Amino acid sequence: ADGEGSYRDMMKSTDEATKLEQESKSVKSEKDIESLISETKEKISAEPENINYYRALARYYVQAQMFEDADLILSEALKRNPGDPELDQQLSNIRKQRFDYETMRHREAGNEDSALQQEQEKDKFILEDLRSRVERYPNDLRLKYEYGVVLYESEQINEAIQQFQASQRSPKNRTM
Repeated sequence: ADGEGSYRDMMKSTDEATKLEQESKSVKSEKDIESLISETKEKISAEPENINYYRALARYYVQAQMFEDADLILSEALKRNPGDPELDQQLSNIRKQRFDYETMRHREAGNEDSALQQEQEKDKFILEDLRSRVERYPNDLRLKYEYGVVLYESEQINEAIQQFQASQRSPKNRTM
């Protein structure tokens, strides 16, 4: 307040300042991520019904390239809060990122055939995942549009047209 000292001096503890610093960094070191994972696990233990902690922990796991753990923690969150479309979307995104990561690892190892196989599995996953989410959330018109795009790209034209027609009820997807 008087212009002397740092912002850390103004805070109750340097531990709190360090935690806030770690959370605010866009690029986190391995040590930062490990620390954030540990703290978030403690928060989940203290408040197991707070879904936001599960989301945060999944993000930290993805940053640490621990995709299985991220998948497991979001699956647990979905058990606690079934029917949450945002959790479903986050889980789907993590699974796609895992496919991308595996594809990259195969390419780096010089195994192009495995990389192509991984890409095909990802395409199958995306199609099946969107189909199941459209069934679970029939009023989500954005999801119907995305599903229509994937169907069109996989040359399932009639099914794609059905999804596009349904998604037209959304002003965002309507064309004149």
